[in-house]
Amino acid sequence: MAKVAPEDVADYFLFISEGGVTHVKLQRLVYFAQAWMLANTGEALFDEDFEAWNHGPTLPSLWKIYQKYGRVWETIPAKKKPFLTIKVEEFLNGLWENYSRMPDDEIEEAAMDEAWKAVREKVEAEGGGDETMEKEEIKKAYLEYL
Repeated sequence: MAKVAPEDVADYFLFISEGGVTHVKLQRLVYFAQAWMLANTGEALFDEDFEAWNHGPTLPSLWKIYQKYGRVWETIPAKKKPFLTIKVEEFLNGLWENYSRMPDDEIEEAAMDEAWKAVREKVEAEGGGDETMEKEEIKKAYLEYL
């Protein structure tokens, strides 16, 4: 499957949401898209790496785009539909069905998986440092769920 831009994945979730979603939910939906794509196909949906921030996996590029909507809880309005392949849209639609109804605090907690915990523990033990979540570790964590 061809790689896409993480912004297009986020925009697609905003498009199908109709009323928009919060920044925290958007970050986690994009994370789950990457995680499940890695587990199901062995391939990344996009190249950018997530970082293990305090409130869960976060893409810095999306944070920069959407930080104007508040730290995490303000709703980001719906967007126009980005161009994605039918396969990617179907994949994202399935994730939307599974995760969109979860309250923000539950989706945040669900994303604090083993890959996130391992990086957070290392960062906290070292008093700071690299928060990058390796794709291979994310894949390994989600293969456990298959």
